[in-house]
Amino acid sequence: MAMRITLLHCFELRIQVGLLAWADLDEAIIDMAWHHLPAEDAAVIRRYQHEADRLRSLGARIALAWMWAQQGGLAGPSVRGAHARAEGHRPVPDGNPAWPILSRLRKDPHGRPWLDAQGTDDMPSIGFSHAGAWSVCAVSPSGERIGVDIEQQPADPAGMDSIFSAEEHGRLRTAASAGVAANRALLKGWTIKEAALKAMGSGFLAAPQAWQISPEWPAMEEGMGTIQGPQGVARWCHLESPPGYVLTAARLD
Repeated sequence: MAMRITLLHCFELRIQVGLLAWADLDEAIIDMAWHHLPAEDAAVIRRYQHEADRLRSLGARIALAWMWAQQGGLAGPSVRGAHARAEGHRPVPDGNPAWPILSRLRKDPHGRPWLDAQGTDDMPSIGFSHAGAWSVCAVSPSGERIGVDIEQQPADPAGMDSIFSAEEHGRLRTAASAGVAANRALLKGWTIKEAALKAMGSGFLAAPQAWQISPEWPAMEEGMGTIQGPQGVARWCHLESPPGYVLTAARLD
């Protein structure tokens, strides 16, 4: 089956991202993924109340298995300057996903996914996200701690305002008065913080207001920057996303 997967790279951060349309998954693929997932991870996914959310989460694991099988073919488009781009959707080459890699999935005490090396060489680090029509898997072949977040527009200001500092709110107002799309800027800020705090391993439990985004946000539509907090610094990269979505990856420095 030709899966609808977009392969993206942010070479500066050494992160590869697979973007999978979960609605394309057929029953055979879904059953195979469930069969290979560790019981703990499968139990976490099954806690979602809605079937669509379960499939979105499962789709991110399937993207990992597909990327693993095709890692020799992940040359992808290059990054020009600070802008990570993709050449649109392209089918993954024929061949089966590397299902056994799913059996190595583990979670740390904060819920951050990792791959058990099982006595072999060090494994790459990974991150998952999903929203709307898309499931996402991010991979750092060098093993650096990473996070990824995809969100669907429009953003809900009432649910997002609390993660930004007073200084960041001021920047949002300034950008909006200069003609920057306020709702999309808000969503980009959310994905920066969520991706960085996923890399940290704490998620939004770590007081996101204390993590300050670099001045490239919110005026820059695409690009890279940093985010600094009490526990360190992360670099973030906006990736070209499907229409109506925002996709950001981050790596701890």
